[in-house]
Amino acid sequence: MDINQQILTELSKDARQSFQEIGKKLHLSGQAVSARVKKMEDEGLITSYTIKRSDLETAYITIFMQSTAYTSFEEEVSRQEAVEQLAKITGEGCYLVVYRYESINQLETFLQTLLQYGRYRVNTVVRKIK
Repeated sequence: MDINQQILTELSKDARQSFQEIGKKLHLSGQAVSARVKKMEDEGLITSYTIKRSDLETAYITIFMQSTAYTSFEEEVSRQEAVEQLAKITGEGCYLVVYRYESINQLETFLQTLLQYGRYRVNTVVRKIK
Protein backbone atom coordinates (compact mmCIF):
# COMPACT_ATOMS: atom_id res chain seq x y z
CA MET A 1 0.00 0.00 0.00
CA ASP A 2 1.24 3.47 -0.94
CA ILE A 3 2.43 5.69 1.96
CA ASN A 4 -0.23 8.35 1.29
CA GLN A 5 -2.91 5.64 1.37
CA GLN A 6 -1.52 4.40 4.70
CA ILE A 7 -1.66 7.93 6.08
CA LEU A 8 -5.26 8.27 4.90
CA THR A 9 -6.11 4.94 6.53
CA GLU A 10 -4.63 6.10 9.83
CA LEU A 11 -6.45 9.45 9.66
CA SER A 12 -9.70 7.61 8.87
CA LYS A 13 -9.28 5.49 11.99
CA ASP A 14 -8.58 8.50 14.22
CA ALA A 15 -8.09 11.99 12.79
CA ARG A 16 -7.03 13.26 16.22
CA GLN A 17 -3.76 11.34 16.25
CA SER A 18 -0.72 13.51 15.85
CA PHE A 19 1.42 13.39 12.75
CA GLN A 20 4.21 12.13 14.99
CA GLU A 21 2.04 9.18 16.15
CA ILE A 22 1.16 8.34 12.55
CA GLY A 23 4.81 8.66 11.57
CA LYS A 24 5.88 6.15 14.23
CA LYS A 25 3.41 3.60 12.87
CA LEU A 26 4.59 4.13 9.29
CA HIS A 27 8.31 4.62 10.03
CA LEU A 28 8.27 8.29 8.98
CA SER A 29 8.98 11.52 10.80
CA GLY A 30 6.10 13.67 11.97
CA GLN A 31 7.32 16.38 9.57
CA ALA A 32 7.19 13.94 6.62
CA VAL A 33 3.60 12.98 7.50
CA SER A 34 2.68 16.64 7.89
CA ALA A 35 4.14 17.51 4.47
CA ARG A 36 2.29 14.63 2.80
CA VAL A 37 -1.01 15.57 4.48
CA LYS A 38 -0.58 19.22 3.43
CA LYS A 39 0.06 18.12 -0.16
CA MET A 40 -3.05 15.89 -0.13
CA GLU A 41 -5.08 18.83 1.20
CA ASP A 42 -3.70 21.12 -1.53
CA GLU A 43 -4.55 18.52 -4.19
CA GLY A 44 -8.11 18.18 -2.85
CA LEU A 45 -7.67 14.56 -1.80
CA ILE A 46 -8.39 15.54 1.81
CA THR A 47 -11.21 18.08 1.91
CA SER A 48 -12.25 18.19 5.56
CA TYR A 49 -11.97 16.70 9.00
CA THR A 50 -15.07 15.80 10.94
CA ILE A 51 -16.49 13.78 13.80
CA LYS A 52 -19.06 11.00 13.68
CA ARG A 53 -21.97 11.44 16.05
CA SER A 54 -23.65 8.27 17.22
CA ASP A 55 -26.73 10.10 18.50
CA LEU A 56 -27.99 11.06 15.02
CA GLU A 57 -30.29 9.04 12.78
CA THR A 58 -29.37 8.49 9.13
CA ALA A 59 -31.65 8.71 6.10
CA TYR A 60 -30.60 7.68 2.60
CA ILE A 61 -32.73 9.71 0.24
CA THR A 62 -32.95 8.99 -3.48
CA ILE A 63 -34.09 12.01 -5.47
CA PHE A 64 -36.06 11.67 -8.71
CA MET A 65 -35.82 15.10 -10.36
CA GLN A 66 -38.95 16.41 -12.08
CA SER A 67 -37.30 19.61 -13.25
CA THR A 68 -34.01 20.60 -14.81
CA ALA A 69 -33.06 22.91 -11.93
CA TYR A 70 -29.98 20.82 -11.14
CA THR A 71 -27.73 23.71 -10.13
CA SER A 72 -30.38 25.22 -7.88
CA PHE A 73 -31.08 21.82 -6.31
CA GLU A 74 -27.38 21.12 -5.69
CA GLU A 75 -26.85 24.55 -4.12
CA GLU A 76 -29.95 24.27 -1.91
CA VAL A 77 -29.11 20.80 -0.64
CA SER A 78 -25.41 21.57 -0.20
CA ARG A 79 -26.27 24.45 2.15
CA GLN A 80 -27.99 22.08 4.58
CA GLU A 81 -25.66 21.27 7.48
CA ALA A 82 -27.35 17.92 8.11
CA VAL A 83 -26.48 16.74 4.60
CA GLU A 84 -23.48 14.49 5.02
CA GLN A 85 -23.22 13.60 1.35
CA LEU A 86 -24.82 14.64 -1.93
CA ALA A 87 -23.99 12.55 -4.99
CA LYS A 88 -25.26 12.49 -8.57
CA ILE A 89 -25.93 8.82 -9.26
CA THR A 90 -26.67 6.42 -12.08
CA GLY A 91 -29.35 3.76 -12.04
CA GLU A 92 -32.58 4.40 -10.22
CA GLY A 93 -32.84 8.06 -9.29
CA CYS A 94 -30.83 11.18 -10.04
CA TYR A 95 -29.19 12.01 -6.70
CA LEU A 96 -28.45 10.30 -3.42
CA VAL A 97 -28.49 12.32 -0.21
CA VAL A 98 -27.13 11.03 3.08
CA TYR A 99 -28.97 13.05 5.70
CA ARG A 100 -28.11 12.93 9.44
CA TYR A 101 -30.89 14.22 11.67
CA GLU A 102 -31.81 14.61 15.33
CA SER A 103 -35.59 14.46 15.08
CA ILE A 104 -38.24 13.25 12.68
CA ASN A 105 -39.48 16.87 12.45
CA GLN A 106 -36.07 17.93 11.13
CA LEU A 107 -36.22 15.19 8.48
CA GLU A 108 -39.80 16.12 7.53
CA THR A 109 -38.85 19.79 7.04
CA PHE A 110 -35.96 18.77 4.78
CA LEU A 111 -38.20 16.46 2.75
CA GLN A 112 -40.66 19.32 2.20
CA THR A 113 -37.77 21.34 0.73
CA LEU A 114 -37.00 18.52 -1.70
CA LEU A 115 -40.55 18.42 -3.07
CA GLN A 116 -40.00 21.60 -5.08
CA TYR A 117 -37.47 19.66 -7.21
CA GLY A 118 -39.13 16.29 -7.57
CA ARG A 119 -40.08 13.20 -5.67
CA TYR A 120 -37.97 11.15 -3.31
CA ARG A 121 -37.62 7.75 -1.68
CA VAL A 122 -36.31 7.53 1.89
CA ASN A 123 -34.51 4.57 3.43
CA THR A 124 -33.57 4.79 7.10
CA VAL A 125 -31.19 2.80 9.22
CA VAL A 126 -32.73 0.08 11.37
CA ARG A 127 -29.49 -1.21 12.86
CA LYS A 128 -25.87 -0.21 12.32
CA ILE A 129 -23.61 -3.16 11.65
CA LYS A 130 -20.29 -1.42 10.97
